Amino acid sequence: MIGKPKRNLVSYLGLAAWLAYGLLDAREYWKTAASAGLVIMLAIVAYEILARSIKIIDCTSLGFFLLAIVALATVGEGSFIRYQTIFGWGLFAVAAWVTMICGAPFRLQYARERVPRDLWNKPSFRRVHFRVSVAWAIIFTLDTILAAIALGIGHRLLLVVILPGASMVLGFLLTVLYTPYDRREFAAQMTKTSLLGGDSHSGNHEYV
Repeated sequence: MIGKPKRNLVSYLGLAAWLAYGLLDAREYWKTAASAGLVIMLAIVAYEILARSIKIIDCTSLGFFLLAIVALATVGEGSFIRYQTIFGWGLFAVAAWVTMICGAPFRLQYARERVPRDLWNKPSFRRVHFRVSVAWAIIFTLDTILAAIALGIGHRLLLVVILPGASMVLGFLLTVLYTPYDRREFAAQMTKTSLLGGDSHSGNHEYV
């Protein structure tokens, strides 16, 4: 039996970049906000490169902050403020859908840090993280649409803050609650396989 890999907690620090960005742009310190996010994400992605564990979502965040600085320096704060929400959600939506089109749902990058390598290509393992990745891609896409609607009709508090915030909470809850559900299904399948003469050690693996 292969030991359980250690979970990489550095990726989750990406939330710190967005927290810093949100707090600073709320005070309209746009350049400072983008710079703070860029510095944090540069440190995270640099560590992931050294650890050979690069995450597409972290690279997407890094790309957003880099392009935000470029936009602020070229088109100015007015245009950036107007379109930043559409651009941000749209960038994540494109990244999420591309990973699935390429056959490598982005959630697999996180899940593989929590299971033995011999489970990585199991259909059950890939299926659950494909589903969760689809859910996140849909959330990113819907939030992009909400941002576009807000651009036309206003109601930014509802369409840009409240509803996207609720969608993110829903996404995290789905990730946390659905994965253990599928783990039980996976364990049952592995037990059945073992009883039919499959790998006698399969049932001992932890799924996620």
